[in-house]
Amino acid sequence: MHMKSLEGRIPRSARLSYTRSTAWQRLRESEVRFRTLAEASQAGVYIVLDRQYDYVNPAYAKMLGYTPEEMIHTFDIVDLAHREDRERAALNLGRRLGGGLDSVGTPYRLLHKDGSAVYVEALSRLVTIGGRWAMIGTVVDVTARVETEARLQQRTDDLALLNMLHESINQGQGLESIIPQLASEVKRLFECENATVYLVNEAGDQLEMAELSYSPSTLGRIESILHDRIPRVALPLELGGIHAEALRGGKPKLIQDPETIRRMMTEHAHHSPFRRLIPALVGALNITSVLLVPFVLEDQPVGLLSVSTLKALGEEELSRLEAIAGSISVAIMRKRTEDRMRRLNEELEERVRARTQALETANRELEAFSYSVSHDLRAPLRAIDGFSRILAEEHAAQLPAEGIRYLALVRDSTKRMGRLIDDLLAFARITRQPLATHPVDPDKVARAAVRELVAETGNGKAQVEIGTLPPATADPGLLKVVMINLLGNALKFTRHEPDPRVEVGSLQRSDQTVYFVRDNGVGFDMQ
Repeated sequence: MHMKSLEGRIPRSARLSYTRSTAWQRLRESEVRFRTLAEASQAGVYIVLDRQYDYVNPAYAKMLGYTPEEMIHTFDIVDLAHREDRERAALNLGRRLGGGLDSVGTPYRLLHKDGSAVYVEALSRLVTIGGRWAMIGTVVDVTARVETEARLQQRTDDLALLNMLHESINQGQGLESIIPQLASEVKRLFECENATVYLVNEAGDQLEMAELSYSPSTLGRIESILHDRIPRVALPLELGGIHAEALRGGKPKLIQDPETIRRMMTEHAHHSPFRRLIPALVGALNITSVLLVPFVLEDQPVGLLSVSTLKALGEEELSRLEAIAGSISVAIMRKRTEDRMRRLNEELEERVRARTQALETANRELEAFSYSVSHDLRAPLRAIDGFSRILAEEHAAQLPAEGIRYLALVRDSTKRMGRLIDDLLAFARITRQPLATHPVDPDKVARAAVRELVAETGNGKAQVEIGTLPPATADPGLLKVVMINLLGNALKFTRHEPDPRVEVGSLQRSDQTVYFVRDNGVGFDMQ
């Protein structure tokens, strides 16, 4: 029985040994396959056992600047998280170990060996190894993607700032409301303690503080020292010192030296009653970086933006602010030009109103004067004409032929004087009437004027040639007055010529038609 039992147990032991050997063989093969895949993977692969790295592949170690040997059994998994993400990392680890989380959907930061941040996305699964809970996961470096997205967001924010600026200008807002918006947005976008906007005054000899925007925390620290609110006055800044140097240089200036920051903060406060408190303010604010960005347009200084932060600023912030400073300069100059043009237009309109009022007054006075003169002149003219007519009709027999001719000349002169008085009254009325333009035929107007003048002057020997006169748009009454005056002068000054000639014509100059009256009479110096 004993031998039989022994013989029956041997095969079972052999079978158990074989099974165990096969399992270990398969496990080793599985481990080889896992290592082969993990070592070749471009993504980070890790195994965490008891919160420490039990395995990391070369890609993961390189991602953080280590060798696998430096990481294995050295770091707690949470220790490698960025200090600002450490609490979230510990929470996620607890949820993973509880079986409630397989992946972290949003990127989080790990610490590189050199102290820089590496943005990663992780996927992990809870398994058992040798009866102990372990976590196997993969990590992908998404730093480049996150930084690209951040730059795109910054660009979007910068464009939104410029869009806000131009929309405010288009809506007719003044610089007094636009500049505070600009300072507030810059403070928000760059997460700075304060943003100050200075503008060069109209005379170009002073740099004046236009707006000072503090963060709430900074504002509280300042008011606790001053025991009062910050005076909201724009103190003029004389062109000198650090601010003016940055403005004249036309390039951004990054200041990180504490002594220079202190001098910069005090140089424009020498007229302030709070000057003695500046050292305490500088110490309370803990400002570490100040960036001065000038607004310059076509080598002309426009203003200056000052940004102060608790964190160190670098070339990235400098380049970003410099990029938007050009557009801000254009916007500020555009608004200033528009305001200047608006003021000039208002002044011009006021001058036009004043001149129009003065002209209307002068026209009324002229008309009143004309009526007065015509009344005073017509009475003696009527007497002269009446007595001349009586002499000619009743005493012609006693007068020689020469005397009768003289009487005729006197009567003709009184008639011309009467027409001059009528023309004076007509001119006084015309100057008070608005222009009533209509399509007119200058040819008909000129021919009618010639007929009327020849009949009045008796200068029928003058040869009047009327050329091509294109249609025009004009006030018919005024055009007739102009034609009669010009043709009347031409006939008058050619009456003693042996061959008097008068020409009415037109010519083209650019897109305008010029009408003229030309004669061969005695001329006069136009100067």
